[in-house]
This record gives sequence, structure tokens and C-alpha cells, in this order.
Amino acid sequence: MYFDAQINDGKKIINSISEKLYNKSPRIGEKNVAIISLFRDLLSKAESMNLLICEHKESEMNILLRSFVEEYLYIKFILEKDSVRRGNAYYFSNKVTGLKKVRVYLENANDVETATRLRNSIEKELQKNNHKDVNTLEDEISFYNEKYSTVFFDRSKEKERYYWFNH
Repeated sequence: MYFDAQINDGKKIINSISEKLYNKSPRIGEKNVAIISLFRDLLSKAESMNLLICEHKESEMNILLRSFVEEYLYIKFILEKDSVRRGNAYYFSNKVTGLKKVRVYLENANDVETATRLRNSIEKELQKNNHKDVNTLEDEISFYNEKYSTVFFDRSKEKERYYWFNH
């Protein structure tokens, strides 16, 4: 494969960083989670693009390449300045987006019984693992929405907070 050495080096770096962060303290911080997640996503996309190149399927790479460049720019933007706030904005934005997708799935599932069991399972975990005020999926969404809004200087400009990189 064309980029095996670079991909393997990237994996070694991210594993080393992750190991040091996890061993340093039990809570590594949202900013670090955001950067590590983005870097892991970059490596995954690089592996996929490498495979496509080896299989002579370069024309299939457009979406991967666009996503790769976006994530690269996100990392660059986060690390450029004010990294803690920018990293937190990325993390909290993605957390809220993911939770809302779960909610939409549960609300629109064809199998109501399975959706109910899944919601109950999620909420049982929330009650066991989270803050005392977070007991439901809606509580979790509100909790992270509030955390997300705190990373912006002017919290009154709701429209500008639509994208995590608008601060």
C-alpha cells in the first residue's frame, strides 16, 4: 500500500498520546477528546483512501477526501488559538447532534417496543452514570446544550451558535 508507513506512524502517535492522557488523570477533557477523535477519523479516512488507491478506485474518493480536508481544517482551527474553547465547542456540538439523532431515531422507529426498550436502557445508564439532574435523554440534550452555549462569548446570539466554529 502507498501510505502504510505514514498511517502506522499516525496510529502510534495517537495511541501514545491517548495512553499518556488516560494515565494522567481519569478525565482528559473535552478539548483533548475532540482532537483525538478528529485525528483518529483522519487516520481512518487515510486508510480508506489508501485502500481505494491500491484498488485503482480513485474516482470513489471524492466524499472521503472532502471529509478528510474538513476534519484537517477543524483540527487546524482548534489548535490555532483558544484551543480549549474551540475544542469544547466542537465536542459539545457533536455531542448534542448525536443525542438529537438518537432522539429522532427513537421517536420515528417502526418497532415501538424496541425503541422503548432502548430509551429505557439509555435512561437507566444516564441515571447511573451522570449528574444528578440528568435522568432522561431530554435532560442529557439540555445539559450538553447548556455546556455548548457556555463556550461562546455572547450567549444571546443563538443564530451564530448554529455552527461550533462561529464564536
